[in-house]
Amino acid sequence: MQVTVSAYCGNEDPMNPLISPLFADYRDMPPIQIQVASEETIYDDSSRLYEKLKVENPGKVEFIEWKGLFHVFQAFCLGWGSTAQDLLMCFLHKEDDDETQSTTPTKSKNTPKRKPSKRKPPLKVPNKLII
Repeated sequence: MQVTVSAYCGNEDPMNPLISPLFADYRDMPPIQIQVASEETIYDDSSRLYEKLKVENPGKVEFIEWKGLFHVFQAFCLGWGSTAQDLLMCFLHKEDDDETQSTTPTKSKNTPKRKPSKRKPPLKVPNKLII
């Protein structure tokens, strides 16, 4: 293992956040969704990152574990990959809608009405979901 760490890090400190994002400061981050396949190499890192993020950003992090799938399965637009993309889009649209509502000033006579969204309503996804 040390050979691999040395090859990856070179002369850098392995705790440098640019080497390992687990050591970064994540306070005051925007909402984050982590999707990870149970069979990928970085599963443990993803899980540890989720634990750190939820402490530093309560209520702003979703973790979705996909059982039996592989790294970057989301890139494949069939089956589970398509479902994963849909979940991500719902998450992004929900966050976009939440931000728009919280930053919209009080309407006056001259404020144009916002057109209703044609997007699907966001799915209700718990903070930790195993599929």
